[in-house]
Amino acid sequence: MVAIVFMVAGMSSRFKSGPKQFAKVGPNGKSLIEYSVDQALKNGKFNKIYFITNFKTEYLFKDIFGDNYKDHDVMYVEQKYDKAKRIRPWGTTDALCSLIGHIDECFILLNGDDIYGESTFEIGYNMMSKGNTNIIGGVPFLNSVPENGKVNRGIINIEDNVVRNIKEELNISR
Repeated sequence: MVAIVFMVAGMSSRFKSGPKQFAKVGPNGKSLIEYSVDQALKNGKFNKIYFITNFKTEYLFKDIFGDNYKDHDVMYVEQKYDKAKRIRPWGTTDALCSLIGHIDECFILLNGDDIYGESTFEIGYNMMSKGNTNIIGGVPFLNSVPENGKVNRGIINIEDNVVRNIKEELNISR
């Protein structure tokens, strides 16, 4: 069994019009997250969908995906944080840790506000099927950095096919 996991707990505060995942980008007015999930499911190899959410946005995903989306079980895992100390969740590492105790199958971990393309899911699945491993989906780094402005990105250090650490780099620009 192989699952797809979308990190969608971010508030898209710089986007100014609600969570980016709900921007209409696809055919027939599909949102970014619907388009991405549909691409992931197209190859027919993933059996379950997980969304790592936060208490402010989980209902938005449930309104679209419910508990079953296109014959795939949908699970929601809240990325919890101390609301008295932070106005938003921490980053990638914290989101990943939110899965502890909630997921048993191998998975591909994805940002909910990126478009990966169908081939990414096929490649990820093929990599996972060669061994009991998890995959972090990706796009070429420059495709994740805007032409203008700055962003934060989790940089993953991998040595000998093992993740050694994940470090958040702040204010990255081209």
